[in-house]
Amino acid sequence: MEIGRLLEDVRGALDGDLDTATRAVRRFAELLASKLSNSPCSAPARCGLAPWQKRKIQSYIGDRLELPLSGKYLAKLVSLSTGYFCHAFKESFGEPPYAYIARLRIERAKELMLTTSQSLSEIALACGYVDQPHLCRRFRRATGTTPGAWRRSHAIEP
Repeated sequence: MEIGRLLEDVRGALDGDLDTATRAVRRFAELLASKLSNSPCSAPARCGLAPWQKRKIQSYIGDRLELPLSGKYLAKLVSLSTGYFCHAFKESFGEPPYAYIARLRIERAKELMLTTSQSLSEIALACGYVDQPHLCRRFRRATGTTPGAWRRSHAIEP
């Protein structure tokens, strides 16, 4: 196999002939690049997250929506670089991490508005917003209406 032979060339040349070692390493890199470009998953981010990574991220985010969630920490959670994680996340979930988290927070706010009598300030904090005005800005941007108006229009009459 050519790769094995190249590795032996590099090992042997490292002690004495740096030019030969350099050429062998370049050839090795070319071989790897050609193998990767022929694989069905050549660009890692196009393949998205592994199923276990996806489950871990979904669970972690769902359990901690009230906390600040950074892409850097989420990437670390599944042992990926931040850049790779963001591309893989978008491939897996169809949207970037920030948009996904924002959407889940709005969904949680809607759920709490329908199922509890909590104030909008309490709901804002429970959904990871700094305060009620922050919730109102994000909610209006996502739905086109304020949380109070949405709550009134979706309230179930007794």
